[in-house]
Amino acid sequence: MPYVTTWERRAEMKGQEKGIALGKREGIIEEKTEIAKRLLSEGISLDIICKTTGLSRPEVESLQAEEPVH
Repeated sequence: MPYVTTWERRAEMKGQEKGIALGKREGIIEEKTEIAKRLLSEGISLDIICKTTGLSRPEVESLQAEEPVH
């Protein structure tokens, strides 16, 4: 079994924490995107979608070009 120093253990833990944080951010963005797609399919205005999801207008406009959510 290889010897693991304290600083290596700390570095590994820090990497895991960063990975978890990144995953959470990606999940939040994915959820906002799905909500925006559903709102678009219901005919809600871009301004309201931007305000409620926090997505930018160009982000929401790019979603309009995609397939509608069913």
